[in-house]
Amino acid sequence: MAAVPDAPRRPARRLPGGAPKRDQAHRPGRRLARTGLPAGGAELLETWRARRPALAAYGNTVREAEAGNRLSGSRFTVVTSLLHMHHNRLVGIRPAAERRTLAILRGVVEAHLSRKRYMA
Repeated sequence: MAAVPDAPRRPARRLPGGAPKRDQAHRPGRRLARTGLPAGGAELLETWRARRPALAAYGNTVREAEAGNRLSGSRFTVVTSLLHMHHNRLVGIRPAAERRTLAILRGVVEAHLSRKRYMA
């Protein structure tokens, strides 16, 4: 995965994936965010809900390490590394598939942040 410089804003734009923001690879993520979950999505959400406490604890640990200047990178680097390793474990080492997955993720993140911004 190519290195991506850290920036304080626009986390979705910093997601690696090798696809430009307007690339067609982002469309499935935007559509998913707009229309809802496909078949099997409810089970996936339930799995994520069950993992929420562990993820929150991990996030707290990373934030504390960052505050104590004990991270070798940044929180963004930790998150993208975690995404990269999970993709490798679930799908295998398939760079093209990982780029597509990250492009879809980027579309979902952008739609979520946009919805959050306009509902505030």
